[in-house]
Amino acid sequence: MLLSKSNNLPNIKCEYGTVNNQQQFEPFLRESWATLFDINQQPLPIMPIVVVADKGFNFSPSDNCFVNQKKNHFQITVNIGVNPMANANSPQMGNGQQTLQHQFAPHYVRTELHGRVVLLPIVDKKFYLSFCGVKSDMQTYEIPIKQSQTDRKPIDHLPVCFTIDGTQDSVKQTVPRLHFSETTMNNHRKNGKPNPEQKFFLLVMKLSVETAIGDESRKVLVQSFHSDRVIVRASNPGQFEQPESDQSWKNQNGALTFSGPVCIGSDKPIGDAQLTVHGNIAASGQITRPSDKRLKEDIEEISTAEAMGRVAQMRLVEFAYKPEIAARWGLSERDRHRVGVIAQELAEVLPEAVKDNGDFLTVDDTRIFYDTVAAAQELYRLTGNLECKIGQVERISHKLAQYARKRRQLGSMASGLSDFSSLFPGQNFSSKNLQNNFEDKSLSQSRTSLTSAATAPAIAFRDENEDEIKERSSKNRSRNSSRNAGKRDKKSSLPPPPSPPRKHRCRSHSSASAYCGRQQVYCRGQEAALCNSKFTQGTIVTLVVIMALW
Repeated sequence: MLLSKSNNLPNIKCEYGTVNNQQQFEPFLRESWATLFDINQQPLPIMPIVVVADKGFNFSPSDNCFVNQKKNHFQITVNIGVNPMANANSPQMGNGQQTLQHQFAPHYVRTELHGRVVLLPIVDKKFYLSFCGVKSDMQTYEIPIKQSQTDRKPIDHLPVCFTIDGTQDSVKQTVPRLHFSETTMNNHRKNGKPNPEQKFFLLVMKLSVETAIGDESRKVLVQSFHSDRVIVRASNPGQFEQPESDQSWKNQNGALTFSGPVCIGSDKPIGDAQLTVHGNIAASGQITRPSDKRLKEDIEEISTAEAMGRVAQMRLVEFAYKPEIAARWGLSERDRHRVGVIAQELAEVLPEAVKDNGDFLTVDDTRIFYDTVAAAQELYRLTGNLECKIGQVERISHKLAQYARKRRQLGSMASGLSDFSSLFPGQNFSSKNLQNNFEDKSLSQSRTSLTSAATAPAIAFRDENEDEIKERSSKNRSRNSSRNAGKRDKKSSLPPPPSPPRKHRCRSHSSASAYCGRQQVYCRGQEAALCNSKFTQGTIVTLVVIMALW
């Protein structure tokens, strides 16, 4: 690689790494870099460094990473730029005339020693360039790098030593015949496709300086960079490459197939998606996904109550995508206005529905849909219980209405029969008592009690009335005879006046009066039947039986 005459850096873009499927190197463990200082103990800027992998790495589209064969060596070139104006404004030391250095000349390095930050001098302005490998998923684990000799015998890689003394515009170091000492894990393929458990290495370049602490020398890390992911295989990487025809579209049995991710309206896939589309998708059919029970395990029902709680916490919003995002995705002004959720807010309620594709957060709408279905099931269960309870309340209300209607009917009947209570002074035929008898619905007890109550007192009362009538009549006759004894002579010549009509006490007490209120004539025909006590008793018993059976 040639250096530009007008610049101090190689004639390439001033960025870390290169393009066109070449390894790109990025800063590694930047927080552990040490700062360089000049002779006046003024901090120096970070040196621009470009790392290029000249050979030994092949890019595999199917694996979407670089592949290296363990036995095939690789070569790394490092270009270090030196700023000629780094010390231009440094103050002069002492009273003597000093030559102003216009070159980048580090003299000290700042590091920690026994818990204190100190400036240590750089021994002979020596810098060291070394390489190692680390696991991409465990970057503290280092993999040694081997270097082959001219006879292809591998030995341990030794750091490359060089100096930066301010007399150079740039420093270029090329390190050839390097090898990884180990291979990555899970290199075998599954059904001709990359292993989903494939492991990767990172190639790390370290730039250090040497310092002295007494008699002990020590290397201090100044800068470090790591490469893209690398698969290190023991066999030839070409054996794992798909035929060239497989890297393009093929028409097989009327189906157009492609062996890699497909992007429409985009230049790179989102995450690990096999199809990335920027824009709208119109489909007249259905979009399905596998849901066979034979494909699943650990099947458990979700709590519908918890799902309803999660749905209640989701916040639905109206929003519009930013104009630059809509332009990148090919969305019209109308299409960029949407209704949905905010991924950051949804992650607090339903974290499994939010995915990070590396650039932005995405939402799994199906996960939200099934939570909504579970919430609807919970609402259906709650409304079903309410309908059942409402039905029970309606039935109870109907029974209460029937009960109230029967109570009113019983009250009207009881008020009509209350006049008969005078016939049975030993019994309580009040409206409340009759209603209680109705509620108990005890036909046999009612018939027995009413029959006994209607028969015995009536006969006894009738005998008492006859004895009173006879005794009173005899007393009246004796009294009248004594009073009118002196008057018989005076009135003997006059015709006897007609006697007033006698009131007759019926043998059966009526509810209206103790007397029939008729002249001295006994009840005859239908009136005699009404005054019959047995007829009254039978009528009462019949009415009570009807009310008990109602």
